[in-house]
Amino acid sequence: MADTSKRTRYFLRYLAAFCVPVLCITTLLLFFDYRNQISATQSRGIGQLQQMAANIDYLETKIHSTTLHMSGNDRLTSLDTTSFDPATYTSNRIFGLLHSYENNLPSGVTMLYYLRGGQYIYSNEKFFSYNDFIASSDYEAALGRADLYLMLNSVQEKTLIGLDSYDGSEAYCTALYCPIPEIDDAPEATVCFLLRDAFFQDVVEQYFPRMEACAVVTDGHQLVFNGAASLYTAEQAVELLEKNPGSGVMRLAVSEKPFIFLRERSANSDYNYGVLIPEEIFFQNTEQKFGLLSLLVCVMLLFSIAAAMFLAYSHYISVYRANERIDSVSEELGARNQLIREMVLRRLVKGTIENDDEAVLAYNLRCAGLDFAHPYFAVFVCDWKDLTLSEDAITNAIGALNRLRNDCVAMYPAQIPEDDRLAVILNFRQAEQDQNAIAAEICAALKEQGIAGYAAGMGLVYGSPFQIDDSYVEALVAISEAMPLLPCGAHIFSTAEKLDEQSYQYPYAEYALIEQSIRNGNSGVAVDAIRHVVERIDKIGASPLIRKCLHFDLINMIIKVAATSRHPLSNAEIAQLSSWESKDALTQQLEGILRRLAEQAKSENAESQKSAKFALIDYVQTNFRDNALTLETLATHFNLSYTYVSKVFKEETGHTFLSYLTQLRFQYIKKQLESTDTPIKEIAAAAGYNDLTNFMRKFKNAEGITPGQYRTGHQA
Repeated sequence: MADTSKRTRYFLRYLAAFCVPVLCITTLLLFFDYRNQISATQSRGIGQLQQMAANIDYLETKIHSTTLHMSGNDRLTSLDTTSFDPATYTSNRIFGLLHSYENNLPSGVTMLYYLRGGQYIYSNEKFFSYNDFIASSDYEAALGRADLYLMLNSVQEKTLIGLDSYDGSEAYCTALYCPIPEIDDAPEATVCFLLRDAFFQDVVEQYFPRMEACAVVTDGHQLVFNGAASLYTAEQAVELLEKNPGSGVMRLAVSEKPFIFLRERSANSDYNYGVLIPEEIFFQNTEQKFGLLSLLVCVMLLFSIAAAMFLAYSHYISVYRANERIDSVSEELGARNQLIREMVLRRLVKGTIENDDEAVLAYNLRCAGLDFAHPYFAVFVCDWKDLTLSEDAITNAIGALNRLRNDCVAMYPAQIPEDDRLAVILNFRQAEQDQNAIAAEICAALKEQGIAGYAAGMGLVYGSPFQIDDSYVEALVAISEAMPLLPCGAHIFSTAEKLDEQSYQYPYAEYALIEQSIRNGNSGVAVDAIRHVVERIDKIGASPLIRKCLHFDLINMIIKVAATSRHPLSNAEIAQLSSWESKDALTQQLEGILRRLAEQAKSENAESQKSAKFALIDYVQTNFRDNALTLETLATHFNLSYTYVSKVFKEETGHTFLSYLTQLRFQYIKKQLESTDTPIKEIAAAAGYNDLTNFMRKFKNAEGITPGQYRTGHQA
């Protein structure tokens, strides 16, 4: 459950790290892109409207140009309307001229040419008298009902009529009347241009294809074309453009349906243009692009989620493995700390910490993480050398004792494996403690671990950690001498013996000091220690038999030291020691033996050091061409310290290791340069220099010349 929670937290963390920036960035991108797309779409719509307006303006310009051309054509303006016969003009040049004007107009525009004096009209490539025209099939009743034909005889200036205001006119939307000539007060003729709805519809479809666009065109006051008749009346359409003059884009709602209204004012005419397009159609392309971008964002989010899941899993695995390594290191450190703790506890028990050296004691306690909270000390010993206990059983026993809690005493168990004993240092709050209760707790804890049948003893309580070893010795004496039993079954040291307990102190510390001083070749420390031990034995207020036993114990210790140093005493020396007659004679004999053993150890140490030095230098002289040879690798190879190896080279050769190595390599290189033609690069590589530039610089600094110059000067 905890692992799942961790993975979930990692996933959410990475998901936030990936998705939040992606969402923020993509939201901004979507916003700016959508806004840009809308702006671009609106600009494009205005551009299309401007093109449509230009197309219609071109028609108006063309119509105006045609009118001017007619007004300036003498053949039209000088016609004798009183003698004009339509039948005779059908195939003449005048008819062809009108026909050419008509053909020059777009297909959506119809031209009517009316001769006022004779009341003749030209329509659809034919001349009619007005009465015949009314009776012909070219006559359009809707225009007649609107009196548009009658206006041919009355207009005096250019006039535009919007036909949406005349009922029944479906084919045409606008009529444009122009007198011929335009500048004459009594024009001879009138030309009328009829603009069809189809023309405007085609233009709108051309520039707004498949957009259901509805166009509105006015000349400022009148309606020219109303393609939005289903939405607005003629008056409403004119009003819409008058209220919103100039170029622009706006949103309109017509019958609750949203529209985009594009508007433009012609720069070449008086026309105003407007186009209504349903909003969803107008922004259709924009929405498609927005949809594609949204899909891309979704893909990015899915990728972010997948990446977050992958990173979360990877992070979890790495953290899990790191935690495993941390746990492993912690276990190892814990084991090492436990070893240090046990070592310090053993030193306290064995008394190998020099008496009254508070600094050494504090250092040892700090290394072991020990902090004695109480001022009084004693030792409880479990001797199970007659039992067969597994290492696990002993470990479990120590763990059980470590778990004991008592406000009056702290317990520190330590295994003494060489003696098959368990020593428990007791740190009492008060000097007067119920020792039986404490011993009973220890015995009960051991019994819970299935350990029984051991011998137990407890020493006296002392007020200094330097006397822990005294209490330990007393506990051993209590066991070996079968001193009185406590109710829990442990022996307790008693002062009922004839020994003077105030001065008696078993010399474990001196024994250890003597042994270590011999190994180090320090005869002075060994002699001082042996004298101190002999004096202590002599001062003990005990029987001569006990003092003699202690002297023989001291002799046995010296015999063991000699044996362990690989220089055992001869039978004659042992016999001489065994037959000593006085304390002074014994002291002199022991001092002589210790001096000899120390000198021998010192000599062996020196020889060993000399052998090690020779091996170091010989190894470098043999392997100097190895480019991996460094002071560090050399120290590692011989299992020596970096400092010691550096010191050896300085003392034995007078040079640092690097200087000595460089000398050996340069000697080899110079010999090769003098006797061979091998390329310098190969010689340098064979000598351990892979960097030719670095070698050239070093060689010139050392010899004053380059390797090439050296070869030239030393080869015949």
